[in-house]
Amino acid sequence: MTKTATSLGVSRAAVSKVMMAYTNHGKTSSAKKNCGRKLQLSERDCQTLRMKVSKNYRTTAAKVKAELNIYLEDPVSNKTV
Repeated sequence: MTKTATSLGVSRAAVSKVMMAYTNHGKTSSAKKNCGRKLQLSERDCQTLRMKVSKNYRTTAAKVKAELNIYLEDPVSNKTV
């Protein structure tokens, strides 16, 4: 383990953690997927938002929000827009 750590230029603890993860789980990548906060808008909603803003780029966030909420099931706030 020490030779591996020195040849790679990392600590022995890092090598130990990777080896332990590999022996326990059979892989070294993270098992976490889709972690973090969920998106408010779907990809289609983002496309609609871009389309509305590109047509009239001088409009306010409140007006864009009002137009966008017509199409959405869940209303969004000005911060989301």
